[in-house]
Amino acid sequence: MQVSLPRFLRRLPLLGRLPLLASLLLLPAGCAKSPGGVTSNSSSGPQVFVTMTVAGNLNPNYYYYVLFNVNEAKGPGTGLSGPVPVVAAPYGNGFAAGAFTNYIEYHNGQPGGTNFGFWTISSDLLTPSYLGSSSPYLVQARAGSNTFTVQIPLAALATANTPTAAIQNIEVNFIATNIVPPPGDTLTPKYVDSLYPTTDPSSLNRFVIIPTTQSGIYQNSDQGLEPGGDVSQYVNGFPTTVTPSQLPDVGSLDITDWSVRISS
Repeated sequence: MQVSLPRFLRRLPLLGRLPLLASLLLLPAGCAKSPGGVTSNSSSGPQVFVTMTVAGNLNPNYYYYVLFNVNEAKGPGTGLSGPVPVVAAPYGNGFAAGAFTNYIEYHNGQPGGTNFGFWTISSDLLTPSYLGSSSPYLVQARAGSNTFTVQIPLAALATANTPTAAIQNIEVNFIATNIVPPPGDTLTPKYVDSLYPTTDPSSLNRFVIIPTTQSGIYQNSDQGLEPGGDVSQYVNGFPTTVTPSQLPDVGSLDITDWSVRISS
């Protein structure tokens, strides 16, 4: 399924308009078990368990995202698009571009009164809609010192065009950033980490593809896709590694581990 780029992404400089290519179809690794101690809920159908870990402590004043795009295709090379980070102005929605249908956000002041929220977003990626922070969307979501774990039914990712039974893959990315700037803000430094080396501009448009037709756990410890120490700031299209002198708690944005488990 070919997904056209939203208008604000087409206005980005060349760096922001690199082809949005699906980078890897992951293979199941290890036994299927719930990450972070999350247990199954009473919702029927396949479940999606997600874990995200940073080097420092989660800072609820920062922004942490797990982004999902559903697709019927069975692998890369078929015109797939997925979620990618926004690293420079014009910022659009301030946190992500490419193609995605839903996201989990960890940040203080969510509408549900917690630091977690589950959202859907319009096709132009500019208008989010809050779906909830309790069953069946984020069941037993909890935050640790440097890790959060969530569980959602696969059915929560279904769209009008792709019902649950038609979902064969989900394109996934993890993003951590210090700010979600409005479109006109070009002065506040934006520090970002996402999957793959964020210090490498060619990695900005990469994400992982998770098969959903069978149970399996897909995790960084097996795939080695996310290095540590790669929180970056992009200025005039060029990345620099963010240091503690720029941001004392830079480890709070440094994604070091992740997992996605599908329980059919």
